Amino acid sequence: MLGKYKWYLILLSLIAITFALQISAKHQFLPLTNHFIPDSYAYELRVLNEREMDPLSDGFTNFNRLLYNLGPASFLIFNTVILLGSVYFCKLFDCISPKSVSVARFIIVFNPYLLIGAVGPNKETVLIFLSLLSFYFYFQTLSYLKLIGFLIAILALFIRPVFGLVLASSLLLLPFIYIFRNPINLFLSILCLYFAANSIPVISEFIANTHGEELEYFQGSNLLQLALVLQLMSKSPILQYPAFLAKTVLILITPIFRPNPLYSIPFAILDAGYTLIAYLLLPFNLALLFLFFQKKRTSLTYINKHTQVLIIYSLLGVLSTILNTNISFRYIFPYSPFIVAFIYLHSTKWRNRIMIFSISLICLTFILTSMFFRKDFELDTSNSTLPQFISWF
Repeated sequence: MLGKYKWYLILLSLIAITFALQISAKHQFLPLTNHFIPDSYAYELRVLNEREMDPLSDGFTNFNRLLYNLGPASFLIFNTVILLGSVYFCKLFDCISPKSVSVARFIIVFNPYLLIGAVGPNKETVLIFLSLLSFYFYFQTLSYLKLIGFLIAILALFIRPVFGLVLASSLLLLPFIYIFRNPINLFLSILCLYFAANSIPVISEFIANTHGEELEYFQGSNLLQLALVLQLMSKSPILQYPAFLAKTVLILITPIFRPNPLYSIPFAILDAGYTLIAYLLLPFNLALLFLFFQKKRTSLTYINKHTQVLIIYSLLGVLSTILNTNISFRYIFPYSPFIVAFIYLHSTKWRNRIMIFSISLICLTFILTSMFFRKDFELDTSNSTLPQFISWF
């Protein structure tokens, strides 16, 4: 009986442990720092500071305002509930394999970013829930349930417009999957169309400036100069191809090469969490890329239409992350339950090869970063700038 609820119990236990660590960090019971998500603080400031509101992209701010009116502690309750809901709705991956359900739940439950972000405003958690909920309804037989699934996708537009566009577009692309007979072929056609459009100067300039505002929040990143170079390259009809390849590697593979925070005293909770999730996602990201070389396993003769819709959604989601001017690893988190589920489309032989290569690369990276690329932190003892979602406990 407990086996049926194990993922829920593990999730609640990990949230409780993470919350206890955050309390210990706040009150300096333990030498811990970096114990909340800075993006959550930015979302809080949008609620507390008066500014001109965008009715589309500021929908998340309006929702956060409601939770702040209830009290900052309401974020922990809300995020815990929707994480539990996300674990439940992972059942939709049964169309791939029962093991896909388990691995999708695993990547949600053991994502440190989601656990640490449970105490405050957190887009990634909400987007995971909405995407799973949307597909769950859309895969039902009755038409009105499908409509509910599409309306949920539209709702995601008010949290992160690009994400909502990817989700809604994926649902609308279902008829094209029948035409192309394979989501990989459909995705490659969309990618070629993008490259062709991006070769037109007016369009390339528009695409490059779509996320330009976000670079204001990217000023402190070590990757800022690289992001600016790749943004410039992406405007060129020729250089856009190496720029795209470079960003694909930066988003899907190189996050494991982050400066190693695991030996730092004080211990940086969030930074170590980023490193852990990068390690966990690497084999699954590689498995997604290898689907391009095994298109037979994604054809209609091999898998069902629901799986094909999930594949095109995941590929478009990764594409939107790569095309983003900002080089931000966290933007892939809402797609992570879908990405990891596809590893069971590969044969056992290929899965073993991918896992062995990934583990070997992770071990080598861990050793090298431990020796030559460590990251040190300072313990913040002021506590004067703590956001409200932290200060209440």
